[in-house]
Amino acid sequence: MNTGVDINRNFDIVWDFNGKFFDAAAAAKFATAVTPCTPSSPETYRGTAANSEAETKNLKFLQEQALHFIDVHMDGRTILVPWGFASNQTSDASKNFQNPTLHGKRGVAYAEFLPGSLQTKLTDVANFMHESILRLGTTDARAAASRALQNDYKVTPSVGLYPASGCCDDFFFSRQFAVGPAPGFKETVPPPGRLAYTIECGDGTEHGFFADPTTEFPKIEREVHAGLWGFLARLVDPARAVGPGWPFL
Repeated sequence: MNTGVDINRNFDIVWDFNGKFFDAAAAAKFATAVTPCTPSSPETYRGTAANSEAETKNLKFLQEQALHFIDVHMDGRTILVPWGFASNQTSDASKNFQNPTLHGKRGVAYAEFLPGSLQTKLTDVANFMHESILRLGTTDARAAASRALQNDYKVTPSVGLYPASGCCDDFFFSRQFAVGPAPGFKETVPPPGRLAYTIECGDGTEHGFFADPTTEFPKIEREVHAGLWGFLARLVDPARAVGPGWPFL
């Protein structure tokens, strides 16, 4: 029997996706379980309410003290950028999670708005993280044996993995936008705004969630560190041409 709540479905961002936000056809595609212990999604139960779990409340508190956020998962060798509940677009500001007139009408083709300047910043930093991890392949002995396979952490929207609601990176990213009754878009944090990512580290060639602790996980750990250092380096110096090398300099 499966018990418990998936914390990465419990945050208050499109938590009530199946009715309040999306129509039935779109909601059916979400990798989120609305009831516990379902055979199809035994590990993605969203909980009884948004932010219902102690762990969610604790992380929400920490997020409120920070400007940027990176979640680290296994596996998939990707750097995921918001959004996870819908694809992105920068042209129609009325199509946003703040707009109650769209509740229950958002469909499979719905795309969530974010400002173009923020989209550019989000992608630029993610690509720099990607390049920083790739650079590790020239100096890390194990990774150098198969650089393209072992170090290519592709940048992609989270929804490309699968649509999901209540995710921690989406929640953190959404905090820069005011939630109000009017359909207009409200941005409350001045540029460059909050950045949020998920690093899916390692993949099936390294035994997925069960990477060998002596031969595989140390390399995966160095890759994550390279991505994190790349993130910090780009924030400190947006004009920096290349990411940190190994050791991180």
